Amino acid sequence: PHGIHIHYQAPEKGLKRKKFLLAVSDLYVQKNFKNLLLAIAALRIEYPAIHLKIAGSPLDPPYFASLKKLISQNGIEENVTFLGKQTPDQLLKLYQSCRIFVFPSSVETFGNPLVEAMACGAPIACSESAAMPEVIGDAAEYFDPFDVEDMVSAIRKLISDEELCEKLGERAIKRANFFSWEKTAEKTVNVFKRVMISKNI
Repeated sequence: PHGIHIHYQAPEKGLKRKKFLLAVSDLYVQKNFKNLLLAIAALRIEYPAIHLKIAGSPLDPPYFASLKKLISQNGIEENVTFLGKQTPDQLLKLYQSCRIFVFPSSVETFGNPLVEAMACGAPIACSESAAMPEVIGDAAEYFDPFDVEDMVSAIRKLISDEELCEKLGERAIKRANFFSWEKTAEKTVNVFKRVMISKNI
């Protein structure tokens, strides 16, 4: 079972979120960054100042090179920043200040960064595949990770609707409470109890 560290929490009330989009993940093909970059290229036409920060290690050098090539081909060098691996304190500041947290992964069993972003109250645009809907429930704007236009639509919706962002941020904080280590430990103990009862141990 997974739990969220208490280090990750919502920012103080009244703290204004900045205008950048954030994605947190090590960089390899299943994380679906190519489609996210294509979405940023499409959104730049409408929002020339759009900016995506990507925090994570480039674990697959050829894939990382292909991402940089895609950025160059689409002329979005000024719209994307690779931050590399970040410390927990650095991640906390990013989660608490990003305008939108984007999670484009096509394959995921849980997604720790997703739950960390939830705990920090970030408005989330998220892939609808794999375990993501089960993890985040109604606290995100979902998109098909294989459909760039759908991804663009979800991100655009959050950029243009501050009220929706506030609602999703509030839902995310509540949802993240389900993943506290206390709740996770309690659920694990209950599973053991049920097994012991069923086996007459």
